[in-house]
Amino acid sequence: MRAKAFLVIDRHGIDRLTKRPPPLGPGEISVQLDIDVPHELFMRPAIKASICVDADAVRPVEIDAGQLEAISENIRRGLGVDITLAIVQPDQDGGETE
Repeated sequence: MRAKAFLVIDRHGIDRLTKRPPPLGPGEISVQLDIDVPHELFMRPAIKASICVDADAVRPVEIDAGQLEAISENIRRGLGVDITLAIVQPDQDGGETE
């Protein structure tokens, strides 16, 4: 993006900034500013993340019958519904087998 502005200065310092050539009073001078700013500065940053879990880092989950019953009971108490949970092992194709 390109922009032009005019900085008005007097003996006390900066007085004002205008888009058009300003009228000047006694003791004032104008400095033309040519501003060139890349468009990318106005873009919001995009946060991107990639997460990769190696197959070697995956451990099998072990849930025994007591834990399974405790989970079912907590769901019954919390939601007021009867639920049957079963442990299924994934097969080689990524499906499930009981």
